[in-house]
Amino acid sequence: VNETKNGFTIKTGKDITDTDKLVIRYDVTFDGVTAGNTYANIAIAKGSNTAEAKDRNEITADSGEKPELIITKKAAKEDYQTFFAEADVSVYEELMIRGMIPGYAKLTIKQRKQELERFVPYINNWAVCDCCCATYKFMKKDQDEWLAFIKKYLSSEKEYELRFAIVCLLDFFINDTYIDEVLELLADVQHDAYYVKMADAWALSICYIKFPQKTEP
Repeated sequence: VNETKNGFTIKTGKDITDTDKLVIRYDVTFDGVTAGNTYANIAIAKGSNTAEAKDRNEITADSGEKPELIITKKAAKEDYQTFFAEADVSVYEELMIRGMIPGYAKLTIKQRKQELERFVPYINNWAVCDCCCATYKFMKKDQDEWLAFIKKYLSSEKEYELRFAIVCLLDFFINDTYIDEVLELLADVQHDAYYVKMADAWALSICYIKFPQKTEP
């Protein structure tokens, strides 16, 4: 895939026939838009041996608020146990909220550990993993205890349990106190799953930015 400012070219390495189908999904970000206004997104596609095809979609800009986060904070403050009991974790949004509540609810360390132990096995994609981990700012305190908690997931064979541990390390433990141990832990990660490798590389890049001399081999 070769990207340009306004598009991209995909080399398939084969002749695409009329019966073949190539599905491309992409996200569009609009800058400087006004809430309530409608904007057009026009996609144009063509091949080396096909005619140009065009599709137009109109999008209405919202206010920029993040209702999911608002719902999460409200659920965490009001009755998070009820939400936990009723949440359908097969639904992306409800799983996301389920995972963020431990970061917002007023819980003891023991309760947070219990809720994370219940939630982590449900993680099934990188977005839920990374967005939820970012809310666990409580790991900035009692770091020895939380590092010990994270370590058990570093020995997991499950892709997203491992990613959970790595992302928590890069979010909260790349500091003067733990950098040496974090580098050792990252070096010990041996897993072929794509999202584990990407998290490991991401964490190492942050280590290098903050502690270049320690990170270089």
